[in-house]
Amino acid sequence: MSDKADLKQALEQLITAIQTTTELFYTQHEAEGYQAFGMLLGPMSTVLDRLFAAHGAGVIELDEQELLRLLTEAMNAMEQRDGVLLADILQYDFLDQLEQLKNQLD
Repeated sequence: MSDKADLKQALEQLITAIQTTTELFYTQHEAEGYQAFGMLLGPMSTVLDRLFAAHGAGVIELDEQELLRLLTEAMNAMEQRDGVLLADILQYDFLDQLEQLKNQLD
C-alpha cells in the first residue's frame, strides 16, 4: 500500500473515531466522551505529524495555522469542561479539515 493510501486510511479511521467521540458528547455521555477523546490524542497526533510531513513533501496542501487554531480551541473547550463546545469544534470544524485533506489523497 502506498504512503498516500496509508495516510488516507489513517485519516478515515481518525474521522470515524472522532465521529464516535462527538456522538458521546451530544448524547450527554460526557465522561465516556472525555475518555474517548483522551484515547484519540495519540492517534490524532500521529496522523497530524504524517499530514505535516506530507505537506512538507508537497503531497497535500495544508493550512497548518488553521489546524493548530482548531486544536487550541478544542483544548480550551476541554479545559473548560465544555463537552458540547468540544464536540462542535471537532464535528463541524476539525472533521471538515480532515475530510478536505483526505479528499486530496484520492
